Amino acid sequence: MAGVPHEVVEWMSWRFEGRQTRLVFDDYISEGFPILDGLDQGDPCSVIFANSPLAWIDPHSGIYIDDYHLLAIAKALRAACDMIIQRVMEEGGVNDWAQTHNSKFSAAK
Repeated sequence: MAGVPHEVVEWMSWRFEGRQTRLVFDDYISEGFPILDGLDQGDPCSVIFANSPLAWIDPHSGIYIDDYHLLAIAKALRAACDMIIQRVMEEGGVNDWAQTHNSKFSAAK
């Protein structure tokens, strides 16, 4: 991790070691299974350790807690939408980040 002290990297590795979850719905409870990636919902560290690289993708993007936003300025709505689609879909863009971080984006949120 660029610019992050070794002790912090070790702490993050320890923090995620041996994590498990289970599925619970209706009358069903699954056996526990390992979690390979991700932060706890609402984890205040998510903005530091997970989301901050998103802000580097585009100078017109930003993060707030665990949300990401991208600003597109154009003379026409279609052009602004195309700019956002390009940033999301291009190599090294937002979708690539999501795939490597086991995350999904949803406009419905």
